[in-house]
Amino acid sequence: MKINSGVWIIFVAVGLSFLEKLSPNAIYSLFAYPAAYGASLFFGSHPVLNADGQIFIPLTHHAINVILACSGFGFFCLLSALIAVGMFQRLDRRKRLWAVIWAMPFAYSIAILTNGCRIVCAERVNVIGKFLLPANFQPALHQGVGIILFLTVLMAVSLIRRFSGAVEEIKTFYELVEENKQKEYLEDLKTAEKIYFLGFGYYS
Repeated sequence: MKINSGVWIIFVAVGLSFLEKLSPNAIYSLFAYPAAYGASLFFGSHPVLNADGQIFIPLTHHAINVILACSGFGFFCLLSALIAVGMFQRLDRRKRLWAVIWAMPFAYSIAILTNGCRIVCAERVNVIGKFLLPANFQPALHQGVGIILFLTVLMAVSLIRRFSGAVEEIKTFYELVEENKQKEYLEDLKTAEKIYFLGFGYYS
């Protein structure tokens, strides 16, 4: 029985997520640090580390504390699984390993850029939300920004994956049509040669 690609995506994503349990400090350094540094460029600030190694982005009236939950690692797991499973299913066995290896740095780059944008957007929305919503709505608003941004990127990658798959199917269909035409031409040519050599003296 063939397993649906969605099941494989969830399976791979959950498997990758266990890396956070095994080495949370390494995950925090690999994901939270570069995203925070990227976001700080937008704010014209420079991140600082406290004694515990947590990274802060100092602003005019407060500082953004980028904790492990804000590292975007969960998004990276889903994105990696989405890209890797898609490439794994479309490529032959000889290319699958290299495709999965290539997918990881690509997904990592997208995850860092997206999470940096999320930090910036969450801060801007938080400033506006303080004037429009009660204080107890701020955490939900903060989470909502991340969910919307991450889902948008996942949907975009999924659409690109499906579009590229459709293009490959069209290309494959076109190649099959051309191959059949070539076979028919060769068969007609052989038939014509047989007729000619039988003494009719012409090609049909």
